[in-house]
Amino acid sequence: MTALLALAACTSAVEGSGVRADATSASSTGSGQGGGSGSTASGAGERTVDPGDATAADLPAVLRMSPQEQEQWLRRASMAFELRRGEESGLVAAVGGRETYAQILLDQAAWFDKQLGAPGLRRAVSALRDGDSGSINDPKTQVGLGEAYGAPLGGGQDFGGDEWAGGQRGEIADPSNPKNTASIDDNNVSSTVHLQPYENDQVKTEITMKKDSEMCPNPKGKMRVVYTFEIDSVSKTGGGNYHGSWIVGVTAQLDDDAQIVSTDTEFQYQNGGSAGAGEELSGSLPGDGSAQATKDGQGWAYVAAMSKDFQGKNVTEALKKTIERGKCVKLGLKPSDGPDGLATDTEVTIDSTPVSALDGAQAKGTVQAKLSSGTKSVSPEGKKQPANPTATFTYTSAEKVDEKGTVDFVARSLRGVGKEQMTLTTGECVVGTWAMSNESWTSVVGPVAAQNGADMKATGGPILTTYRKDGTFEFTFNGFTIETTVSQGNMTVVYGGKDTGTWKRTGAGQYVIAGLKAGVQAKATVDVSGMHMNVPMDYHAALQPNTAFTCSGDVISVQTPYGEVTLDRQK
Repeated sequence: MTALLALAACTSAVEGSGVRADATSASSTGSGQGGGSGSTASGAGERTVDPGDATAADLPAVLRMSPQEQEQWLRRASMAFELRRGEESGLVAAVGGRETYAQILLDQAAWFDKQLGAPGLRRAVSALRDGDSGSINDPKTQVGLGEAYGAPLGGGQDFGGDEWAGGQRGEIADPSNPKNTASIDDNNVSSTVHLQPYENDQVKTEITMKKDSEMCPNPKGKMRVVYTFEIDSVSKTGGGNYHGSWIVGVTAQLDDDAQIVSTDTEFQYQNGGSAGAGEELSGSLPGDGSAQATKDGQGWAYVAAMSKDFQGKNVTEALKKTIERGKCVKLGLKPSDGPDGLATDTEVTIDSTPVSALDGAQAKGTVQAKLSSGTKSVSPEGKKQPANPTATFTYTSAEKVDEKGTVDFVARSLRGVGKEQMTLTTGECVVGTWAMSNESWTSVVGPVAAQNGADMKATGGPILTTYRKDGTFEFTFNGFTIETTVSQGNMTVVYGGKDTGTWKRTGAGQYVIAGLKAGVQAKATVDVSGMHMNVPMDYHAALQPNTAFTCSGDVISVQTPYGEVTLDRQK
């Protein structure tokens, strides 16, 4: 509901005509003071909950109304509340009376409602006041007014959420309105949205909406969001100004399935103006259905009922949307093979160990897998598997080479929701071009050389290896250089050319060089005691027949007598 207390967009044009409720239920809870000042007897066992005067003691009666009665009461209470604020601040007097100010409230409601992205007023404002007398006290003026309630989460109130989900952090500005800003960290989005002011020849009214939202739950499954709505209305005819703020804070409790099972709400309304010191109405609405007043007074029941309605219709849904983005849990997916270069029609196990994206702690809960595209299958599919701490699935690859299967994974727990995809492909993992970095070569050979008193490192290069689908390969040296320094001097060896040969698979992700033809040449220079000379250099192929290696995704690992050398796939 657009029902921003502080919004003059708080819609109804009707005052009085209270809704009757059972007298016992109206005063039976211990939430606040007894007997509101606006409660008047209307018959044996009944009393009227006056919209303008209802205090904490009247809230139970309001909440026990039917939805239709409660909506009607809230509309009437909205106008009564805003008219009293206008009188206390001097705005009613400044614009020429209650009738004029009531129409301004209706006009403001339509103006701000459109910006909020809500359904808005279904009919023009002028058509709303179609009672015979045209008076704000004519019940017929209620027609259609309830439709002015919209969704305060529209009109940019979600600003910053998509950026957070996309990994952006820091301060950002709304490209559609530079006055709107958001501050984003790893678990919080604080956004401020300024609506376009309402202005006529009598008043100018500005609305600011703020949202401070945790994006993921803590280890106990709790997360919190706070909404603040502020209004400043100033008379342009020489007197009267009004400032109001309405704050609603909601703490949600999640269960092991990342579902919101309860909410605790606190609210605070404050106002001040040129004609008075202002007031505060505040309290809490625990998830058990009770209510507690902190600062009671006329209008408390209205503020509380609006806060509860706002929470129920908007805040809970906004929190669900945040949770379901799937950014609060990392699934820790680990396939036993692949995901590229899988053998055809073979089974691969995929383990998922969910952890919180906030602190890395085990999230536990459940993980669900579903084949979303491609072939062939994943099992169990569509069933939540306990992750305590790991859930295991079996993927069966396609029956043909170069086919893909994409599996969607969803983790759910107290720590929220995680959503990730894994695409697994049949074919030979090694097919493509790979590079051995100088750093990889040096990290393996350097320590061995150091044991013999030499400093050895690789520069230039890199060494490129291309494996083709037809089973052939090329091992190419483009100026790969080995520089060796000993106490007597330096030696530099530069390699150029290519070795060729064949390769074959020996197992899942395992390969071997099956044939080799050396074609690389080496040139060596030596600097000793100030002398520079070229020396003959015999080249021995870097790879030997039956050299075994493994391929996993974008890395090839080759075991040498000195340690593991890695090659990286070139995109």
